[in-house]
Formats: sequence, C-alpha cells, structure tokens
Amino acid sequence: MASLSEKLRAMGVKLGARDLPPPRSRMQHAIEQIVPGHLQETLYGNVYVVEQWYPAGLRHGSSSLGLAAPLDATARWTNELRLADIQARSLVFLDTETTGLAGGTGTYAFMVGVGRYVSAPDREDTSFQLAQFFMRDPAEEPALLAALAEFVAPCQGVVTFNGKAFDVPLLNARYIATQFAVDRTACPLYAAIHVDLLQLARWLWRDRLASRALSSLETHILGVSRTEQDVPSWLIPELYFDYLRTGDARPLKNVFYHNAMDVLSMAALLNHIAALLDDPLCVDAHGVDLVAVGRRFEALGQT
Repeated sequence: MASLSEKLRAMGVKLGARDLPPPRSRMQHAIEQIVPGHLQETLYGNVYVVEQWYPAGLRHGSSSLGLAAPLDATARWTNELRLADIQARSLVFLDTETTGLAGGTGTYAFMVGVGRYVSAPDREDTSFQLAQFFMRDPAEEPALLAALAEFVAPCQGVVTFNGKAFDVPLLNARYIATQFAVDRTACPLYAAIHVDLLQLARWLWRDRLASRALSSLETHILGVSRTEQDVPSWLIPELYFDYLRTGDARPLKNVFYHNAMDVLSMAALLNHIAALLDDPLCVDAHGVDLVAVGRRFEALGQT
C-alpha cells in the first residue's frame, strides 16, 4: 500500500522545502534605493533623512516660499504676540505622516517633514531647507525624535496645518513615551510659538470655500496642482504597514512627495496670508476675502 507521502507526490504535491523558490529579499526595494537620502547618526542610532534645498524666491503657485511680509498682523490674529518679534529664520514648518489618523498613544509618526529658512551650503542668500525624517523600522523612533529635536532647536516658532490638534500633541506624546522627557515642558515643541494655518484659513475662507483643507487651499488660493505622484492621506498608514510587512518601499515614494508638498504649501500659504493681513489692498484678493479680513479686524477692535 502506498504511503501518504507517495500518494501526495502522485497528486503533484511537493514535499519539503527543497523545490520551493528562495524567499524574496526584503532589501530588494529598500528605501535607500527608492528615495535618495542619507543616514544621520544620533545617540540613539541612525535615522534616514531626505533633504532638498529650494531658493526662497521660488514660486509655489501664486506665492513664493520665502516670507516677504511682516508677521505683526498675523500675530494679532492668532493672539501669538511673540510672533511679531521673531525672524523668518526662527520658523520651522512641520508636517507628520502617521500610522493612524485618529491619534492616541498607539499612533507613531513614521515620517516628519520639516522646513526652515537657512543659508544654503554653497550660497550666501537664504534658501528653504526641507528635511524628511523617516522611520525605516519602529525601533528607529528614538533616533528620529533625536534628529528632529536637533533640527528644530534653533527655531522659536512652529507653523503647521491642523498641528495644534494633531501633529504637535502627537509628537509631544511620542517624546514622553520614549523617555526623552520626564515632563512635557522638556519636549522641543512644547514652548514654541505655534501658528496653525487651519485656524487662519477658517477665518479667511469659510464664506467662499466649501473646504478649508490644505488641498483645497492649494487649488483655490495658491493655484497649485499636485501631480499624479500624490497619494490621499487616508491611504498613507496602510502603505507604511505594507512596507513594514514586505520591505518594498516603492509606494512610499509617493508618500515622500505628499509630505514635501504639504510643507512647501504651508510656507507659501503663510507668505500669502501674512501679505494679505499686512496690507489687504496690495494683494490680488477676492472681494469675499477682503470682507473676511475686515470682519476679523473689526472683531479685534482694529476698525
């Protein structure tokens, strides 16, 4: 009588691992091969960093990346009066990509994009430096947080889009969870002057635009159109989890593009808003926007 192994072999079932194809290497499409960057060494290990430099005068839609207008009026609108006294070089623009959109202690920021005005290594004028810190593995979170703290250390103010409700509280929680800080006041973003562009957008465009999402403001205010490289925010956590399972970083190239566009758009949007609030009639603004500006100044007692 044929054994079970013989019966299975007769049915075409392969036994053992001898004839199986070799496992696919997780490094076949490593992030280093997909998005050019470098490893930054910290006291907690290495973190992968992608950096790009842009001229401060570069146009991003109808506005430029550089901050041309004073921030006095913006400071009054946001009730962050300290903002009027700081220089553009003291601002950092910040956006996170996370493992979940609901926040909470179980949510990680696997990518943090930050931009600031600096002198480029090979130029004397001011440039906009974009750095994206990426967590190739959850074990690299302490290194990411350490590198981020070093980047934002020279800055006094942080500019976000919905960051007061999401990005900054999430990062502060991650610093505490990784024991970087014994209390929240030691977190690098805790005491920073915070300008949340979403708050300004709601005051300015609630009567004209159905949506004040950053993508809507890019289209209707800045005149920016993203390319087909972009990926919707709701899909990003799934793409990162797929990367952790397979090691295939190819879809993450679109996430880097999405994050970079968010940071660049925040810089251009702040420049547009600062100019509009500083001298409304010198900006090519929609009439409804001017009404919104007047309403807000009236509410502040600045008739």
